[in-house]
Amino acid sequence: MELTPRAKTFLTTAEAIARESGADKVGAEHIQLALLADTSSVPYQVINAECDAQFLRKKLLEHIDSNGYKQSTNRARFLD
Repeated sequence: MELTPRAKTFLTTAEAIARESGADKVGAEHIQLALLADTSSVPYQVINAECDAQFLRKKLLEHIDSNGYKQSTNRARFLD
């Protein structure tokens, strides 16, 4: 199955976000940040209808920028 051009863009953005955060892999958090970066996307609109999408984006960025963040081991700690 092929990806749409928009899906490819989201994945490219997620890869850039992962790289900027020092991660060696693209994780779900990077994909979510890529989706939240595009305020015209359907995922953004759905999330924003239920909560503050920009607040969620800010919290995700704070988490991946925090000391000790390691993509493979600290994913669940965001929820503590």
